Amino acid sequence: MNDYDYIREKVESENISLPTSLERAEIEQKLSSVKPKKRKKAKIIAFTVPAAAALFLAFTFFILPNVSIVSRYIPKNGTFHAQNEQSLGFQSYDSIADQLTEIKTAYEKDRKENTHYRLSFGSRAKYTADYDFVENAADAPAAAASSPTMSASKSAMNSVAEEASYVAADGTGEEKAHSDTNLRDAAVDEQDIVKTDGEYIYYLPSNGTTVYIVRADGEKLLKVSEIKHRADASKYHDYFSGMFIAGDTLVVTGSESFENPQGYSDTYTSVRLYDITDRSTPKELNSFRFKGYSESSRLIGNKLISVTSSGLNLYSFRKNDISTYVPCYYCGTQENYVDAADIILPENTTPDGFISVFTLDLTNPAQSEPETVSVMTCGASVYCTQSTLYVYSMQYDYSNDNKDLTQIISFDISGDKAAFIAKGMIDGSIGDSFAIDEFGGYLRVAVTECTYGYEFKRVCRVVVLDRELNKVGATDGIAENESVRSVRFMGNTAYVVTFLNTDPLFVIDLSDPTAPVIKGEVKLPGFSAYLHPIADNLLIGIGSGGTETGTDGSAKVSLFDVSDPTQPKEVNNLVFKESYLNTDYKAFVDLKDGTYLAGITEYSDDYEHFVVSLIRFGLRNGELALLTRYRVNSDDYSYGNEPRGLFIGDTVYAAASTERWDYPDEAYYNDVTGGYIYVEDDTDVYADELDTMTTPVYEPTYQRIDYINAYDKESGALIGSITLYEGEE
Repeated sequence: MNDYDYIREKVESENISLPTSLERAEIEQKLSSVKPKKRKKAKIIAFTVPAAAALFLAFTFFILPNVSIVSRYIPKNGTFHAQNEQSLGFQSYDSIADQLTEIKTAYEKDRKENTHYRLSFGSRAKYTADYDFVENAADAPAAAASSPTMSASKSAMNSVAEEASYVAADGTGEEKAHSDTNLRDAAVDEQDIVKTDGEYIYYLPSNGTTVYIVRADGEKLLKVSEIKHRADASKYHDYFSGMFIAGDTLVVTGSESFENPQGYSDTYTSVRLYDITDRSTPKELNSFRFKGYSESSRLIGNKLISVTSSGLNLYSFRKNDISTYVPCYYCGTQENYVDAADIILPENTTPDGFISVFTLDLTNPAQSEPETVSVMTCGASVYCTQSTLYVYSMQYDYSNDNKDLTQIISFDISGDKAAFIAKGMIDGSIGDSFAIDEFGGYLRVAVTECTYGYEFKRVCRVVVLDRELNKVGATDGIAENESVRSVRFMGNTAYVVTFLNTDPLFVIDLSDPTAPVIKGEVKLPGFSAYLHPIADNLLIGIGSGGTETGTDGSAKVSLFDVSDPTQPKEVNNLVFKESYLNTDYKAFVDLKDGTYLAGITEYSDDYEHFVVSLIRFGLRNGELALLTRYRVNSDDYSYGNEPRGLFIGDTVYAAASTERWDYPDEAYYNDVTGGYIYVEDDTDVYADELDTMTTPVYEPTYQRIDYINAYDKESGALIGSITLYEGEE
């Protein structure tokens, strides 16, 4: 039964009279004047029958005669209004080009009438309508959020993946515990620069050129193989950014840049699959390049999800050249374009780029082919559960209050291919992925709202959205003029740290999504940049120390007792003067014995260099205690990147890189070359004397060392080490 027959049957059953102008023949005549492009699926809404009839008739006679049912943007008075709520894909590439041409024409008109609006590559400017359609839905019934297809994320207490084990390399059959990547969701793996499967360590140093595979057995370390990036003169850049271990398949993600025919650089996200059944001889099975910058990747079982963003320039697109307005990707050397039916333009969206989601089945990696979908908008950050992917980015509203906004795009990733769900916009900006969390059919977001009008205002808030990304609830403003620094959602409770001069920790009750309530708070010097649950009602906070007037250059690890949500308290803390902690959540390691690792960088006593270490801490007699320190860099004149810790059995490992610059005693600025020159004494050197000067000039020397150290967990003694690379690269 079609829509008309359904409504007619219900209207007749209610004995509602219709005028002649609303008879079927009259309606069909009006519809025939509308050029069909793509049908949208019917969406039946539970109204009373008379109201449903009125809605159907009003839609037919007041909207259809004036606009196309499939137009995503209708230029009218300088604003754009989408008509297809389902946001189905396009019928053809030509229809995409026609739509962009229409929007470009409207943009040009709007630029003349509204000089504040500026169209440019990656523009973030937004119209008021882009925000209003979400806010107008804020009063939607809360029941709409209880979609059974939106699974609740696992408790944050389980955010660290379950412990894995392996059969020891010595053949004893002894199982050894080992570290896992600290994850946002225990079932969703994230790319990282260091991984272990309990027998091997996989390490990608920060320069991104090589993945090392190292066999680790206590103090015994042996490099068994390495995978280098491709040296290709046609590329501006080619580097690795992260990796996954999927059984005997190693997934390496990265970035490659090429010069396009116009002389500009095109950037691609690369994914390479290697067979590591024999760790000593990795074999490349497959490779892919996806147009755009990598936002992130996730691995759920054998399903790899890669998210990229690429630009769309309305000034330079050409209808006869789909490469100027359609995302492309390569399977090996075969060029492909995302199907028109898989390109979506949501309602009220500025088409200033593409978010593309590529899904790869790794069950048979040699035969994998990506499933693709692209949304015509911009994105920057990713949060992912087992069933839903969220891509969000900060936007700006220049039209009214000059305020920060956050756009959120959601995808259903439960199948073999991502499917667009919804787009929403909320006030404020999101600090990191821990500030956004899905639970019980709702999305909870902690934001910092900023208004840049005549008077600058800033306030923090937790907002609750339903599956369609409509706002259903929010806290009152908290911590005026402060900003959100860290968040941890645990079931129906949110722990939010804000900061200006001190560190308030707020406890927020989210059991009623429509009315979140602040239960309690505690104010402390400094702030926590990362929160990690370690037991029921206990949180560790890692961040900066301070005084009542702000931070003081120290690092701090705090233990919070949140057993009474109305009165959270700091049990005790560890303070490290003149130092900073690595607050990247992936660098936080659970040793699975009630103790934890974090990286720390401290000034030496003479302030001449940095001391880079791992620290181990845990509970002793109900309080936080520093247990072991593992010194990583051994050269007083070297500068080390922050080490990454991991463990296998009773051995702690540090994967690190050290950069050493050797300088002569004196340095002088060279006005001619714009750099520094170095001489062996303090003789004055002037730019006009460089050609004739007789004083020897020395260039500084650079050396890079990539290595892995092994330590006894309890004592911190260095028991083994391996140098993976030493040179000038």
